[in-house]
Amino acid sequence: MPLMSARDFQRSACTLSTSQTNLDHCLQWRDEHTRRAAQQVRVRQIPFAQLSDWQFDDVTGDLRHSSGRFFRVQGLRASSDVPQINGWEQPIVNQPEFGILGIIVKYFDGIPHLLMQAKVEPGNVNLVQLSPTVQATRSNYTRVHKGKTPLYLEYFIDRKKSRFIVDTLQTEQNSRFLGKRNRNMVVQVDEDFAIDERFCWLTLGQIRRLMHIDNMVNMNARSVIACMPLEHDAPTAARGEFAAVLWRSINATTALYRQNDLLSWLTEQKATHELNVELLPLRTVKHWRHSDSEIRHCSGNSFSIIAVSVEAEREVASWSQPIVAQDNVGLVGWLAQQKNGVLHVLVQAKIEVGNLDIVEMTSTVSYLERADLLTEAWRPAFIEHFLNPAPGRVRFSAIQSEEGGRFYQMLNRYMLIEVPENEALDVPPGFIWMTLRQVLEFVRFGFFSVEARSLLACLDLS
Repeated sequence: MPLMSARDFQRSACTLSTSQTNLDHCLQWRDEHTRRAAQQVRVRQIPFAQLSDWQFDDVTGDLRHSSGRFFRVQGLRASSDVPQINGWEQPIVNQPEFGILGIIVKYFDGIPHLLMQAKVEPGNVNLVQLSPTVQATRSNYTRVHKGKTPLYLEYFIDRKKSRFIVDTLQTEQNSRFLGKRNRNMVVQVDEDFAIDERFCWLTLGQIRRLMHIDNMVNMNARSVIACMPLEHDAPTAARGEFAAVLWRSINATTALYRQNDLLSWLTEQKATHELNVELLPLRTVKHWRHSDSEIRHCSGNSFSIIAVSVEAEREVASWSQPIVAQDNVGLVGWLAQQKNGVLHVLVQAKIEVGNLDIVEMTSTVSYLERADLLTEAWRPAFIEHFLNPAPGRVRFSAIQSEEGGRFYQMLNRYMLIEVPENEALDVPPGFIWMTLRQVLEFVRFGFFSVEARSLLACLDLS
């Protein structure tokens, strides 16, 4: 079979039904696994003292695994020219190893299909979500936990068994992780192979359509899908009016700014801002309250660290672990506006404590804390467009879960708001307009945050 091209992925993005599956079949398959999980899976919060193989270090108070692998919860202090970050202290998840987030793709009837998994994660609000074919930390797939090897892992580590289409390092939540990156992969397999009942073939269009349903497609799948190539020049088969607008932006050969202008802007943001972080003993972090079962910020307006016990049918049948929890629903949103007939999105250069290179490109708004506690002294730019959107401007809105292996029921509302072309917006220096074609190019090189990639993947192109 030929190597899949960007045009092939475009056809897959516009296809909602094939001989392999349709949306109704997918929903039935997911619902069946959710019902089964509800009977077989038990997740409960426990005191830290009941964690197995995890303990607080006697000297630093850091929370670590007895193997020295997986991850460690440490303290962090940031200094920056950004007032909201300067002097800020918090717990941080330090997991330096690279994991694999990988999707197998295969032709059926000439259309690329993606092999998706109905996966149970302890932090999922609904237990089961559509996940990549493989999602595993290095500690997982090297079997530090002494469990089973993830199914189909061989296609991502043996280049003789598949052809690599996407292979790129992408960041995770830089407000919660310290420089965390995973290998996002798409591999083509031409041979026939049996698939487990927990897996299903879906088109790219079907998966993007399912993202209109809250908490259906997990963060890891959204991240990989955002990295998939899409054709820039071919005519499309988009059925929806706004889908055609999105494709024109993906196909655009003209834009408000050239690629070199965008690179120069990003370089300037990195060169003119400061970010220094210092790792601290977890027990010394200021303004965080430690109890037997939780580490929580004194304001109540941030995340917390808790512990959970899990019983599930996975590579390991039962385990316990620390996990990052968040009570509120955060907000991730892009403002979009037509510029000379081409849709552009407003990109933010954001500083977060876990950034590897000071600044990362992200959505117009990426605010994970409680919006009801915002003050006049601190309100993210453009947030009012998303808190009180004008009628007819909301092009996408759904609640999506963050990765359920490290986050406990952490939810964000993802939104795309289109502003009329004749409406003037005052754009500060830390923001810039980009076409979707330009966004896809910068995503390919790892410049965009996981929140922005998630939102990009949610856009329905069919």
